Amino acid sequence: MADDAFLTALGGDRPVHRWHPPEHPDVTLYTPVQVPEGDRGDVRTLERKMPVWVDVEYAEIGSLHTHGFAAAASETVVLVETTWQGRLQAVWARREDVRHRELRERR
Repeated sequence: MADDAFLTALGGDRPVHRWHPPEHPDVTLYTPVQVPEGDRGDVRTLERKMPVWVDVEYAEIGSLHTHGFAAAASETVVLVETTWQGRLQAVWARREDVRHRELRERR
């Protein structure tokens, strides 16, 4: 009975397959065009992050209309936290490219 492949630890002559975590290639993060630091003015952090729509210009893919949260602002720019394929990105966007949005109530 000791020669039974079902009962042996390695399963007899069957190949042993060891588990390995899946390998995923790194996601390419596109580069957002940012307002230069010298043109941002007097920036203040917002008490509460505000939901916004933002038009972000990416060097590689062009313009993208997406959602995010405003974290800081000045007279000319807004710091918008947005995501690209699950990765957080902070983008300094011109104020005219950012609009308020409303979140639906949770049920």
